[in-house]
Amino acid sequence: MPLNTDVPDTIWDTTDPGGTYRPNEPPVSTKGTEFDPLDIPKRDPVVQGLPDTALGIFQRFVPESLVEKWVKYTNEAIVYVRGPVQQKARTEFWVPTSVPELYIFLAIIISMENHPEASVESYWKQPESDSSVVYLFTRYMSLRRFELLLRRVKIFSRVTTRAIGLDSAGRGARTETPETYQRLDLMLLLTNVL
Repeated sequence: MPLNTDVPDTIWDTTDPGGTYRPNEPPVSTKGTEFDPLDIPKRDPVVQGLPDTALGIFQRFVPESLVEKWVKYTNEAIVYVRGPVQQKARTEFWVPTSVPELYIFLAIIISMENHPEASVESYWKQPESDSSVVYLFTRYMSLRRFELLLRRVKIFSRVTTRAIGLDSAGRGARTETPETYQRLDLMLLLTNVL
């Protein structure tokens, strides 16, 4: 988005990357009796080019900076797995994920949505005949790794703060709740009160 607009006395709306103009005037604090619309001169539409690859188009919707955060949250959250871990549990052998691996993970999920099967395992089964469907994404990620990521991928920070709650006996107890959930709980509480 350019810093200067081609329409005098206007500024770009920072919340809309598509190019909405706003008058460059302070907001009016009183009500008026008439409406003066912003006069935008007629101009030819500008069609911006699309990325050359399907991945480039997808990254417009899911940018790499966002996936980097998900990788960070996921790799940090594995430390917070609670309780005793069974011997030979998959979480015992956790290998940190990466941006390319999460993009593959997302591609697999999208592919599964477009080509439904009876179960997740059926995507990785060996074809029974020459006419059976072969899913090529199985070459890039094993079933076990997919299932582990499906359970462990975090799209929010695992930052916790102490909160006072009630335990099952009705006594005050300190709990750890992700900050995201605390904000949601507060918002729901406020909407119910107001």
